[in-house]
Amino acid sequence: MVVGLKKNNRTMLYKRISLSLLVLSSLSFLFFGFANSFATNTVISQVAVSIPVSCNISSELDEIHSATINNNTYQAGIGTTTFTVFCNDNSGFSIYAVGYSNEEFGNYKLIATVGGILTPSHDINTGTATQGNTSNWAMKLNAVTTESAGSTQPYSPTMPDGTNNTEDFTNYHAVPATYTKVATFNSNTDVTIGSSLQSTYAVYIAPTQPSGTYTGKVKYTLVHPASGTPPQPQTTTAGYIGYYPNTNIYEGTMSNQSATASTDTDLYAPNFSKTGYGFIGWSDKYDWEPNQNDADGNGTGVNAGYHIYGPNATITTPSDLASTGLSLYAIWMESVGFLQGFTCPNNTNMPIGTVTALTDLRDNQTYAVAKLKDGKCWMIENLRLNNQYTIGETYQAQAQGYATNFTGLAGAESPWANEITTANSLYSTDGSTVNTISGNNLAYRFPRYNNQNVTARVSGNNYVPDSNTYAYGNYYTWSATIADTGNYTQHNQNITTTSICPIGWHLPMGGSKANEANNEYWDLIVNGIVGENPANYASSSVPSYTGSTEGSNASIKVRTYPNNFMYSGRTSAESVNNRGDRGLYWSATVSGSDGHGAGNMGMASTAVSPGTSRYDRYTGLSVRCVADS
Repeated sequence: MVVGLKKNNRTMLYKRISLSLLVLSSLSFLFFGFANSFATNTVISQVAVSIPVSCNISSELDEIHSATINNNTYQAGIGTTTFTVFCNDNSGFSIYAVGYSNEEFGNYKLIATVGGILTPSHDINTGTATQGNTSNWAMKLNAVTTESAGSTQPYSPTMPDGTNNTEDFTNYHAVPATYTKVATFNSNTDVTIGSSLQSTYAVYIAPTQPSGTYTGKVKYTLVHPASGTPPQPQTTTAGYIGYYPNTNIYEGTMSNQSATASTDTDLYAPNFSKTGYGFIGWSDKYDWEPNQNDADGNGTGVNAGYHIYGPNATITTPSDLASTGLSLYAIWMESVGFLQGFTCPNNTNMPIGTVTALTDLRDNQTYAVAKLKDGKCWMIENLRLNNQYTIGETYQAQAQGYATNFTGLAGAESPWANEITTANSLYSTDGSTVNTISGNNLAYRFPRYNNQNVTARVSGNNYVPDSNTYAYGNYYTWSATIADTGNYTQHNQNITTTSICPIGWHLPMGGSKANEANNEYWDLIVNGIVGENPANYASSSVPSYTGSTEGSNASIKVRTYPNNFMYSGRTSAESVNNRGDRGLYWSATVSGSDGHGAGNMGMASTAVSPGTSRYDRYTGLSVRCVADS
């Protein structure tokens, strides 16, 4: 029997490292360039340089260790992993480890290949590496000493000693089945921390163990600060779908969703948020690797056998749901830049279906962004911009093509019937009134309805237990959405050039069949997502997908990953309607001849209008933005 440790070089920032007996999977990173434009011939009055807090783990593995082990043999030191941690703050770090054999979390056994065939029935059970009737393998850690005088490194991590901890990883101990803290360092000095550790493996082969090659991994995860804990797989009550934040730093709560096995079910949209991260979807794999999946969200590579779903997608529940439950994990992507100044890469640098995350400079909200099937980069989360939380000077609620001091309107709006008798004021950033408005301009309020004030999820018009306020974003009147200052009317232009979207982004265009060539929702949904015209294309000036077959198919596809549209509903007056059963998204296109309407993309369980439907402009709808190029 040969047990080995294959070693090669790699570095991992803010992430984890998987260290394998015999096989190490490769990790790849996708980087995008972001162009920032700066005015020329200007005087720089002050410069601020910020170094982000970082903590990373690296390994230097340059050789293969192997050992031939006979039955009824115990052997220590069959392979050694060395890794170093660097942090540039005083928060310290912890190292957690878990067995990770055969790409399965918590499968802490060595998997056997006997006679050239993988035979899990002959795997090696875990346990302390001592003789007995059961084969086992184990690990221990120690701090690496420096080359000078053999002294301990300046910043030595602490390993559990078995006194105050149940496991002593300074001696050989069973490879853990769940993430277990194996080393920690608490710093009280704000310096760069360099700590090197070595992990050594041992194995015992029982007399009855078949001859063959046995492989396995130990996955090490860096947690920063030291007090943090890594996400763990969760067990959900039978008959329910459980939603988990999959991080120890988050806001929001969600309850389980009752469901029936082998039944189509609409997932709850998330109410979890994580500062500096975009939400890209739910996965049945707690450590889903973004961009390792096919167009339908099925995993490839390290995600093989698992799925990722849109936040409000329709899924078919597992056949064993009644006995096991289904655990779904929030999958986050850390911001890699800013929405402002972003240029959508070509398909070579950013293939269709690729996701990333970018931050809005106006309020520091981070959004997941994807290259969708129309070849354009879309925000795949609903806009959450709220004028109460804008920051800075240059980007203070700055709207595309509009003055930097746009923050919207105070006060409640009135329906069109009362518009003549009610007036609101448009305020600048310092609170002074810059324009008093009335008439058709009443609908400017920004936002129309702040979704963070909603405390319950709504199915249809009825409240049901759960809160999905974060994902649904805020609702905006169309005038607020287009950053209208009172100069815009339906009679002087048909498509706006201003919007509430960040600079470099815009509202998607919509319209009737006559405007099909310019309708961005149409291009995305009809030409991309669904791939065929609606059945009533020839007979209607505003074609849409309808019916239990055509409409349902379109609705399901629009809500799949990475499109991620949702049943976020709408607002009228001060009430919320259709949350949980209808999605409505503004377009930049006027609709109707009365001066009151605007186009939108609408969807329900059996219908999708690809930018061809209409709503009154005072209604509060959701907003998605598209990169200009």
